[in-house]
Amino acid sequence: MIDEKEFNVLKKLKSKSVLSRDDYHSDDEFDLVCETIRDLLSKGIIHTDSRKPFLINRRTTGGHYLGAGRFNLSAIGMKIAQLGNFEELKKSIPKKSQWTIDRRLTFLGLLIGLVGLLISILI
Repeated sequence: MIDEKEFNVLKKLKSKSVLSRDDYHSDDEFDLVCETIRDLLSKGIIHTDSRKPFLINRRTTGGHYLGAGRFNLSAIGMKIAQLGNFEELKKSIPKKSQWTIDRRLTFLGLLIGLVGLLISILI
């Protein structure tokens, strides 16, 4: 599952595969987007053919990144980016049932224990 900021970055990468510092209002905002892209790369939602996809700022002033480039969305990333907003993504993910196998077995064990207790009281 991805969060809302990762969803927004995917939407941005769908329209523009190369990002630069000039696309954002502040260095901190661009650094946060680059860190989010690193997370998406590690999850396999996006990929790149470049050996060094991030242009690092070696000067002592400014943000950590100067640019990030040439990212491609995976099949899952494309499906996610095609959704209109983050709420649609949350609705598209099926919710797990509360009655998992371990809870069923626990309930069955309690039921058998109660039946055994009732039988021992009545006899």
